[in-house]
This record gives sequence, structure tokens and C-alpha cells, in this order.
Amino acid sequence: MSETVIAPLLSRRVAAAGMSYVAFGLFAPLPAAISQILRIIPIRAERRQLYTRQMIQHLCWLFTQLMQLFGLYRHVVVREIFDNPSGKLVVANHPTLLDAVFVMAYIPNVCCVAKASLARNFFTGLTLRQAGFVLADDSNLFEKLIDKLSHGENVLLFPEGTRNTSDLELNFRRGAANLMVASGCDVLPVILQCRPRALQKGEKWYQVPAERAEISVTICRPFSAEELVDQTQPRTLQYRQITRALVAFYRCRLTP
Repeated sequence: MSETVIAPLLSRRVAAAGMSYVAFGLFAPLPAAISQILRIIPIRAERRQLYTRQMIQHLCWLFTQLMQLFGLYRHVVVREIFDNPSGKLVVANHPTLLDAVFVMAYIPNVCCVAKASLARNFFTGLTLRQAGFVLADDSNLFEKLIDKLSHGENVLLFPEGTRNTSDLELNFRRGAANLMVASGCDVLPVILQCRPRALQKGEKWYQVPAERAEISVTICRPFSAEELVDQTQPRTLQYRQITRALVAFYRCRLTP
């Protein structure tokens, strides 16, 4: 945050950040409680998974609204498509701590790749299992994600793997391209921007900009591998070309 003016410790911005974290802590037991109720209701596992994901989506949306109400930021969602996507590989850049929350708030039926530590957590473990999320350390991770896509679920990936340090850093790994080629699914790009940059990797919760941050979420038109690469080429070459094409797409859309 070297180019951003930091708010004083005793300021409205820091108070807004504090209230947001408190609200998140108060929210934590709610999905666990609802998941326990869903577990004892005699419904099919597929229906239970869908209800759990809908609950997560509604809670993510509510959390984004609360943080905006507290004054932590303002946000806007731009939709280039208006139908609900199905069976798409949702790819997003990763500038802030809240990126997954925003994506899940505005795209339905999302399957995430979750940290193993969350599955062991008392408050999040049952919810993640019922939502059908896949663990990052699963030995069959790739095959499970392909199966999710084939059943019409949307799979969320951050190709950078972790939060970036600048908008145009974009060190995309090849995992998204590999999955796209192997599954034959379309990719649904989501572009996330934060001005000034906030909630970055390595920052304390109270290190927030002196001015209110503006967060934009752009849900782009999906496109297929055929639009990015010649599919008669060897797969290893397709992986590299698709990854380069995705980086070029994001660089073009993120450049002011």
C-alpha cells in the first residue's frame, strides 16, 4: 500500500473495518447452525448441497451490503451476461481479501477449492462438506473439479493462487487452462478492481485507506477454448496459450 494514504488508527475508516470483522465473527455460527438443520432434514444430497450453496450466496451478499453500510467501501456490480451461468469455470483475479465473497455473492451454485484447515474448523467444516466444496489437498482434486463442471456446477478458481501485489501482476498458473481443456467447459471471467487498493496480502486489518475504497465486480461474457486456441495442437501447448490469452484479457480490461 505504498501509494495509498493510510487512515489514522482512531478514524472512521478503521472503525468501519473493525465493525466488519466483528460482524463476520457474529455471522460465523449461523451457517453452521443452518447446516445442522439441513443435515437432519430428509432430502436428497444434491438438494441439500444446492440449499447450502444458496445459503452461502445469501450470506455473502448480506455481508457485502453490511460492509458497505458500515462505510468500509462502496461497490458496484457490472453484468455483461444476465442469465445464470451453469457448468462454467469461473476465473477471477485476486486483488483483495474479499474476492471470493464477492464472486459467491453474485454467481449462483459455485463450487470452491477450500483450504483443508477450513474443513477441520468446527464452524465451517460441516458447511463446506454439505456445499460440496473440494479441498485443495485432495489427491483427486482435478478429477473432482471436472466432475463438478460436467454436472452443471460452476467452479471458482483464482489462477494467481494468492492475492497479488498490483493490478497487472497477474502471475497466472496453468491450472485453469488445464481444467478448461480437459473438461471442455467455457470460462467465465470475473474482473475485480479496488481503488485505492485495500485489504491486501500482508496488511493488518486496521491498515485501510484514508478514503473509502471503490470495489467493482465485472461478470464478463463467457468464452470457450475454441475462441482462445487451436484445439488440434498438443495439450501442453494449449495450456500455455490459454494462460497467456487469459493474462492478456485481464491486462486489457484492468488497464485504466
